[in-house]
Amino acid sequence: MEQNLIFIAEDTGKEVWKYDFNSELVITVNNAGSVLYEPNPTGFYGSLIALIAVPDEGNYFHEWSDDLIGSTNPETLLMDYDRTVTATFTFLNSPENIIININSDSAFIQWDAVPEVSSYNVYSSENPNTDYSSWFLEHNTCGTSWHEELSSNKKFYLVKSVKQ
Repeated sequence: MEQNLIFIAEDTGKEVWKYDFNSELVITVNNAGSVLYEPNPTGFYGSLIALIAVPDEGNYFHEWSDDLIGSTNPETLLMDYDRTVTATFTFLNSPENIIININSDSAFIQWDAVPEVSSYNVYSSENPNTDYSSWFLEHNTCGTSWHEELSSNKKFYLVKSVKQ
């Protein structure tokens, strides 16, 4: 921790000094994501810093470690010393064992549950070779199955995990 001796005032032959402590914040990111913090730059000794973990697409925030422990996001950190904080992000797995059953008038899709997932998005497209960003969101569900009435158009389906 850097200590700067600062002259405050001189009172009738007496000098008054105080120490100014600048606390350093080192942030490490594991995997795909970033950390936003305020104020920027980080403050003086005793100030509070707000930290927000922002996962990249397809990932979720898992936990803080080092001088900040837990998975609360956003979080506040007291800068009473030099601090080191690590934000760990985890890849959000896609559902496995997807089964599509088609009968004469409907398609029924089911899949295995994925740990740490809050819901699933079911997308469809008439062309499987297009970019996934252009696929149509059919439904968001907390369960591990979904069905729809069939139309005359051929469709391809994609199930993606969602973590809120």
